[in-house]
Amino acid sequence: MSGARSTSRLTRYAIASWTRFQPRTSRYPAQRGRARPPLPSVFNTPPFRLAKVYGRLRCVPPEVFHALRSAADLVGVPFPLDSSFFAAGPSPLVIPSTDAAILDALIADSRYGIPRTLALFRGQTLSDPRPNKALRPWLYRAHLASYPDLDLLCLIATHGVIPPWKDPSSRFGVRPVPANYIGAITGATVVTDKLLADYYKGRWIIATVAILERDPRFHSSAFALVPKKDKPLHLDGRIIHDLSAPDGQSVNAQTSSEDAPDASWDPFVSIARRIRDLQRRYPVYVIYAMIADIADAFHHVPIHADHASAFGGRLPHTSHGIVSGMAVFGWTSSQASSQCLVKLYVITNVPTIPSFWETPNHSGRSSG
Repeated sequence: MSGARSTSRLTRYAIASWTRFQPRTSRYPAQRGRARPPLPSVFNTPPFRLAKVYGRLRCVPPEVFHALRSAADLVGVPFPLDSSFFAAGPSPLVIPSTDAAILDALIADSRYGIPRTLALFRGQTLSDPRPNKALRPWLYRAHLASYPDLDLLCLIATHGVIPPWKDPSSRFGVRPVPANYIGAITGATVVTDKLLADYYKGRWIIATVAILERDPRFHSSAFALVPKKDKPLHLDGRIIHDLSAPDGQSVNAQTSSEDAPDASWDPFVSIARRIRDLQRRYPVYVIYAMIADIADAFHHVPIHADHASAFGGRLPHTSHGIVSGMAVFGWTSSQASSQCLVKLYVITNVPTIPSFWETPNHSGRSSG
C-alpha cells in the first residue's frame, strides 16, 4: 500500500458517515454557551436481543427463544422457562449454566453442531438469514449502486464474512486446546465478565470445551489480559485473543490476508479536510462527529456460521469455551472485512439525513 494511503479510511468514516447536520439556532455570542440536547443517530437500531418472554426479561427475542425451545425439545434436553436465556445480571457476569447445558446438547447433536446452533442463537432463518439484524442489505442495494464492493457488502450483511482460507480442506483446530496466558488467568473474573457481555449481545455462543472439541474444526486460541489505564488485572484489563499462535497452526497462518477485501487507509489529515469541506458546503449548520473505540467496529461484522468454529477460546478457570460469531479484533482479515462496510460512506458520499434511509421495508425484515 502506498504511504499516502497509510492511515485508515476509518478516519474519514468518523466524519463522513457519522456527521450530523443541525441548523444553527443562533450565531450570537450569548447563545454559544448554552448546552444543546443530545442528538439521536439515524443509524441507531433498537435492542433486538432484549425482550420479555413469559414475563421475564430474556437475552434473546421471542422468536429466537421459541426456536431454541423447539430445538431443545427435538434433541431431548430440558428447557426450564424459569432459568433459560435470562438477560445479563449485574457484573461480574457468571456462566449461565442452564443456557450452556442447552447449547451443549444442540452442538452435540449432528443435526445442529456449532454452525446451526450459532445461526439459531443469532436468529438466522431461511426468510431472514442475516446474522446481525442491524445490517440492511436491501437499503444498500437501493441506495449504493455505485459502490464498487456492493456485492461483497451485501453478502457479508446477509450471511457473514467467509474467511479467505489458504486451504479449506486442511482447516483443523489445535489439540490439545492451548492454555490461556497468565494475565487472563490472573484476571479470570474480568475476562469472563467481558466475554459473557458479548454472549448476552448475541455475538457468540458458550458451551463446554469437551463438546466443542468434538468438531475437528473447532479452533481455540488463547486469551491474554493486559493492563488498561494502570489498573491491576484483577480489576480491569484489555483482552487479547491471540489468533497468531501457535506458530504455523494459528487462524492467522491459515488465512490469506492478500485475498481479503481492500483495507487501504487515507492520511489522517483527511479528517480536517472533511470538516472544512462540510463547513463550506453547509455554512448554516453545526457539524457533529461521533468518535468511538475502533475495536468496537469489528463487533458489528458477523462471521458466517459455517466458519465461526475457527474463532473459539476457553474461558479461564472453567471447563467452558466460546465460539465467536464476529470478526475478531486480532484476526489479520478482520480489518479488511470491516472496511468493506466502512469505506462505502467515503466512496459513495452517503447522505446522513434521515430521509435518505426512509424507504419501504421489505416484507419479513426488520427496519432496524
